[in-house]
Amino acid sequence: MSLASRTKWTPFKTMASIALADIVQAHASCTPSKVALHFEGEDISYAQLWQRIEAATANLAEQGVRPGDRIAWLGFNAPAMVVLLFALVN
Repeated sequence: MSLASRTKWTPFKTMASIALADIVQAHASCTPSKVALHFEGEDISYAQLWQRIEAATANLAEQGVRPGDRIAWLGFNAPAMVVLLFALVN
């Protein structure tokens, strides 16, 4: 099926027009209890992940972090890193 025929039925969006955090938010709305992350025996649902992202986003704003600021992460690969990454693009 060509791109033209697909977009006739479904609007085409480029990746540039879709924010990564919007994808998580959509999953949190549609499938809130579905597992988003599994780490060291802990399951984190999309709803829980989105709540953490929103809290981190608010905390970053309270700390004065603005678009264009440079942020460093020093830590292990863990759910907190995922939350921070999504909060930074939220």
